Amino acid sequence: MLCFLPCFVGWKLRGFSQLIVLNLFLAGSTIVQAQPQWQFQNTGVSFILTDINFPANQDSIGYAVGMSSTYNGNGVILKTTDAGNSWVQLNSSVIPGLEAVYFVSVDTGYIGGWQNYFAKTTNGGLTWTTSSVNTSIWYIKEIEFFNSQKGIVTAAGSMAYVTNNGGATWTAASGFINAEDINFVTADTVYAVGGDEKIARSVNGGLNWTTIYTGVFQNIFLGVDFYDARNGIVSGEDGKVLRTTNGGQTWNISNAGGFHLLRVAHMFDSLNALVAGTPEGVFVTSNGGQNWVSDFQGGNTYALYKSAFTPNGNAFLCGSQGRILKKVAVLTADFSVSNDSICSGDSVIYTHNSQGNPNSFSWTFVGGTPATYNGATPPAVRYSQPGLYDVQLIVNNASGADTLFRTAYIQVFAAAQANIGGLSQAIVGDTSTYNTANQAGHSYQWAVSGGQLISGQGSREIRVRWIQPLAGQIVLTLTNSLGCSSTDSLDVTIAQQTGLAQMQQATWQLFPNPVLTNLHLHQNGQQPANDMHFQIYDLLGRTHASGLLVNGTIDLHLLASGQYVLELKSTQGYSRHRFIKQ
Repeated sequence: MLCFLPCFVGWKLRGFSQLIVLNLFLAGSTIVQAQPQWQFQNTGVSFILTDINFPANQDSIGYAVGMSSTYNGNGVILKTTDAGNSWVQLNSSVIPGLEAVYFVSVDTGYIGGWQNYFAKTTNGGLTWTTSSVNTSIWYIKEIEFFNSQKGIVTAAGSMAYVTNNGGATWTAASGFINAEDINFVTADTVYAVGGDEKIARSVNGGLNWTTIYTGVFQNIFLGVDFYDARNGIVSGEDGKVLRTTNGGQTWNISNAGGFHLLRVAHMFDSLNALVAGTPEGVFVTSNGGQNWVSDFQGGNTYALYKSAFTPNGNAFLCGSQGRILKKVAVLTADFSVSNDSICSGDSVIYTHNSQGNPNSFSWTFVGGTPATYNGATPPAVRYSQPGLYDVQLIVNNASGADTLFRTAYIQVFAAAQANIGGLSQAIVGDTSTYNTANQAGHSYQWAVSGGQLISGQGSREIRVRWIQPLAGQIVLTLTNSLGCSSTDSLDVTIAQQTGLAQMQQATWQLFPNPVLTNLHLHQNGQQPANDMHFQIYDLLGRTHASGLLVNGTIDLHLLASGQYVLELKSTQGYSRHRFIKQ
């Protein structure tokens, strides 16, 4: 965005070290970078320059056309290859006066004007081929293209002609108004403004038109521009500006320049816009047209007709007496990101939006990989650890440098670590409990293979009945509100229960019974092997504990007082015993 009013950006550090600037801010000082001024460029001619155009996606090559008088004079074609600092005349012979120019690329363009003059070049203006859009045209007023193939030519007397093949053929439009300016919003949606303060719109690429607004009879609208499908402005006589935020359904009226004849209308975004006209006045708004301030006032001698804006933020206005006004964008470091709040392990895409035609870029990504990068388009920057991270961009060109330092700009979140607790061995038919630590602000998603999840989905603890032998698995995914996830899995070996015989009750001893904390078991007077699996039920059949018997001891200090059944299983059989917990 080209900023015509003072712009204040948080933590924007310009030409000072971060420490010095920070100290100045703490001391209550304010650093404001001087704004650029409009300057006249020497074109070498005194013709009335009626139109100016810089082909898209570059800043250096531009074209301007005009004529020696306001009515059917001789024409002139100018070209710059150094961003408007100097201009050369392309036509060496007399041609009719020109009103319009549009280039679809640096080489291919169109000019048109009086005596039904229309010509095309494919070599940057070295040679021109004339043709006729329509033999009934008196003079051409506007040329506008949406792309290399689709364009519109307007002519005196409410005429408009549409091409979809780069000017090879033209089709007359219907319902058109006596227009002074047109503007493509999309390939289909086009606006036109003109006499009797009319605004017309086409929704089929300019073939058919409907008048959507009519103002003061015999007053004229002269300029129109839309930033997007909803936001647009129209300028006209006596400093009048209309503004829409709903695609032309309604319009708000304001006054930008007293009694100026405003031929130029341009929107930089939904809030910032420019209008300009005769006598030599430029006015800007930063609040969507509610208020306008003067950005340039000449000597009330000259007229301004059309505008052009280049990607680096430079602005151009052409007018009478061969005058072209240029405003150079301030060298401004700026960037945007794909997302400033991410999960650990994710990446951020950085896009530079710097103005003033920088030729070098130096990035610093604290906490990121890569940590630094030199160039306009850094690769995706990955952040592996949670935290708040600073980002810095320094841009340079021949005029100097500018720094943008954004503190604590990237926030990286992480899900709490998933960690499943529970047994990794079970027997078919067992019901086992698995859990994880309580994770505030997270959701729990469990998945089970080889068994049936009986209860607990969405909570920190689940119960699983194992139904298939050999291999099973528990998977837990923790997710926070930002979608950051952490996953853990536990493989479970499931033994076959089929054919187990009841082990002799007399071979087992449980002591003490009643038990207070630790229950000890012996089989045939000896400590049993550690491959024995146990499960504790209450008298209603509800499971309260399960696991592998380790060193013949079961810790029961968390078990509530009551009567319970202890079931012991191994590959050699099973055994059940009652005991009392004190």
